[in-house]
Amino acid sequence: MFDYEGARVVLPTSPQPTLIPSSQFQNATLAHLLSNGQSGEIPFHQQLLKVFNGATVGGASWDFSQGRRVWQYQILDDFSKVRARIHFARDSVWLHDNVTELGFGEELNGWLTINSLMDFYNGSGADSTFAQRFPSATEQPFRCNTFGGYVADDWKARQNLTISLNLRLESYANPTCDHNCFARLSYVFTGAPENVDQPYNQAISFNQHDAYPNTQAIVWEPRVGIAWSPGGSNSKTVIRTGAGIFADEIAGQYAQYAAFNAPELLGFTVSGATLPSGVGAFAPGVAGSLVTAASNANWAFRNGFASGATLASLMASTPGFVPPNMFNFPSNFLQPTYCK
Repeated sequence: MFDYEGARVVLPTSPQPTLIPSSQFQNATLAHLLSNGQSGEIPFHQQLLKVFNGATVGGASWDFSQGRRVWQYQILDDFSKVRARIHFARDSVWLHDNVTELGFGEELNGWLTINSLMDFYNGSGADSTFAQRFPSATEQPFRCNTFGGYVADDWKARQNLTISLNLRLESYANPTCDHNCFARLSYVFTGAPENVDQPYNQAISFNQHDAYPNTQAIVWEPRVGIAWSPGGSNSKTVIRTGAGIFADEIAGQYAQYAAFNAPELLGFTVSGATLPSGVGAFAPGVAGSLVTAASNANWAFRNGFASGATLASLMASTPGFVPPNMFNFPSNFLQPTYCK
């Protein structure tokens, strides 16, 4: 693996990585590396870094910017009433999250994967790949809302026996994006072969305000509990049992996936095997460059999307074009529910 923007190389010839100082690397040859078993994380000389995008930052920059800025608030209302042997309670809550998703800033500098030492030496290869993402914005604002409430009735059937009947209702609202940054397939994906002549702007529903096509409006969660003191009401021993339906919120990461779909965020991974020559060059701006092929794929998709470009037309007009990945969602996204 070679992270060109971070000057990091892993050459698959030794199970134990070995560091070579940059002062030695600028004079090292392939024969020197092989004879000394020097394969591993190799800090590149800065002059070589400038060949690759002029980057002078560490390898971790591939992963940044990332994370989220979150602002959360909630409104909670509780009420309880005890009368004779009955204790009645109710609760209602609204939880709101403003989330600024920063993951669009990841992987912007590209990642070059060199799969053999000979490819590294030659500066090109058939199986080596280059991956890069092209977002429409470096951050997007999401909003998430959760509504919940319950009613509970504790009935003291005997001095040593209490029966609890509870019903909880929850509604996990469909996450939204203030900039309509979500996208998804406009049809139900079944795994059947796709039509390469279908226009991308018909296959993809874009500029969506909601992350998913539909979500469950209300999750019903009935529960029952029993508490029994076998030695009487003054006993220190209490046996408890209960059962009910519980639910979890849909993981917020799936909303991120919906925002990472094309055309909002385009990610391309090109290899030498996909290019007409069958070999991809590692340096940008040269014939058969993997870096240039990824940039051309992004340009072709973005310019052709509005005019009804298809996979077939893009592959014909753009050498080495590979389609972007898509995250798919069910037509009705249900919250995970379980009994315990």
